[in-house]
Amino acid sequence: MHIFTIHSFLSLSWAEWGSILVIGTAVFGGAHKLISNLINKVLNPINQNLQKLNKNIEDWNEWHKHANKRFENGDKHFIRHDEQLQDHERRITNLEEKTNEYH
Repeated sequence: MHIFTIHSFLSLSWAEWGSILVIGTAVFGGAHKLISNLINKVLNPINQNLQKLNKNIEDWNEWHKHANKRFENGDKHFIRHDEQLQDHERRITNLEEKTNEYH
């Protein structure tokens, strides 16, 4: 038995090899089409939604950082105003005490 003859190769005729080639091409072509449809119709929208979610999270983090900075600045103003109020109260108390001494 020879591996290659004019009418066969590895004990299969050329028609059988042609059938194997056509079936293999159809199977791999169908698998390729199925995978590309899966990627285009399922995975790409999921990827786009994840990118939007990441962008929204980045925007929210930026807003949150800005809001925290504004809060800290407001807190500093509040502390400064509280100190000023305490100073005013102390000065008013001193003036009241001086006024009461003269009466």
